[in-house]
Amino acid sequence: MAMILYAGLNAKFLDKKEEHPIDHFHLTLMYGELKATPRFYLGGYGMRGHGTNVEDIVYWEHVDLTVAIINHTKYLQERFDFYSKELGIQYDHEFVPHVTLGKGNLVEEHAYLKGTDVDFSDEYIRFIEK
Repeated sequence: MAMILYAGLNAKFLDKKEEHPIDHFHLTLMYGELKATPRFYLGGYGMRGHGTNVEDIVYWEHVDLTVAIINHTKYLQERFDFYSKELGIQYDHEFVPHVTLGKGNLVEEHAYLKGTDVDFSDEYIRFIEK
């Protein structure tokens, strides 16, 4: 049995169409098998004020998910590097900042989000036993 660390940021689409925020999504910063890590604190790493926008809406057939591809910012890379380099958590994929929108091909349903601003807050982690 392995212990998986999941780290994310709450994501809020600032939806021009709906004129109110859609805030039940998250951006995955890290998902990987946990070995031994040092003690670490997340309290000072909120992402308020580090907004970005949706670059594209794509369907990832290999995992059957529709995702919003988020413009890759220096801040997102720094947070990813914290987990992969400072904590040594192995990540076997290219880091593509994205927000999962749902299972299946939902590209047409969410196409209106392309170009929408996204704000992030409340970085968090959780552990999953597999």
